[in-house]
Amino acid sequence: MKILTVVLMTLWVTTLSAASLAQKQINLGEYENVETEYRGNEADIIKKIRLAMLGDNERVQVVLTPFSSSASFDGVDGGKSATAAMKVLLQDGGNIEIIDRNIPKQLLEEMRALEMGGVSQGQSFNLAQYAIRGEVLELSQGATWTDKKTVSKDGKNYTTPASCTLTGRSKVNIRVYNMNPLELMESFVVGGSGISNSENVPSCQKITDNGKSVVSAIADAVGEKKNHIKNMFSPAGLISGHMVKGKKHIFRTTLSPTEVRSDGTVLKLKIFKLVKNKDQITGQTRTLKSEIGVGKPRIASDTGEVWAQVSKKVAGKIMLGDTVTVSAGCDGPMDLGCLGTSLIKKAQ
Repeated sequence: MKILTVVLMTLWVTTLSAASLAQKQINLGEYENVETEYRGNEADIIKKIRLAMLGDNERVQVVLTPFSSSASFDGVDGGKSATAAMKVLLQDGGNIEIIDRNIPKQLLEEMRALEMGGVSQGQSFNLAQYAIRGEVLELSQGATWTDKKTVSKDGKNYTTPASCTLTGRSKVNIRVYNMNPLELMESFVVGGSGISNSENVPSCQKITDNGKSVVSAIADAVGEKKNHIKNMFSPAGLISGHMVKGKKHIFRTTLSPTEVRSDGTVLKLKIFKLVKNKDQITGQTRTLKSEIGVGKPRIASDTGEVWAQVSKKVAGKIMLGDTVTVSAGCDGPMDLGCLGTSLIKKAQ
């Protein structure tokens, strides 16, 4: 019965995953146009949309500055390990081009001023669109001893050898900047762990893994918010049209089909309006994104355009010129894209 359950679930999840690889197509001939207001000056928005439609969808450029480390562990270069882990994460992003070179002293000074709570001079740096800095805050390692164990089952003895497990732990601060103008977009602390196991040893004394579990812990910490970091640099477009069929509302975007092509990861389209925010203390004005809602990517079968299908409630808040980004990952364990995977694991 368990085998049958696993087979049925596997078929269901396989079908679900296959469907997510190619986004669902729609026939625009079945929809009607909807007159929609502009988010701002009509002429300015039309110009922005036309420029976005003419764009060649260049890759997002990110300056990766070497991570520092205020923590130490024998044989481990925390800053170097964290930088390498972040580089792998960004390279896996697909649309991200890493700018890996020395950055101007003035830029570093501006970043440090922002990190200390200071006010940016509002300068733009044409090295890239974004920059990432970080610091390894904590590194540690613990040891756990497990005695040799023998159990009898069905007339046979099964032995688990004595072992020593080394567990590395880390905490890393990651900071992401917008470069034009220079703004600290987000700063967060992430934690991770890594293990290495030695069997058939007399005790944990003198057991070492040369820092491998600690390096693994650093990579685990950097990867904790993998989807969140990738989504910060995800392809972005503009809302440029609105159509409806019954209760189904769809909004045309300036995204290209390649930007919503999935490798099996659940993709959503997040729609934002841009708002100006002035800090009461510093007087600094920043442009922030205010999320309007989430839609499903749809491809027009006749034009190849990317559309966002949204609920009626969300549709009433969207205007032409609003920003739309591609978001990867699940929104919790009950998200259908995650549910199938978790059920398979439980069945096994």
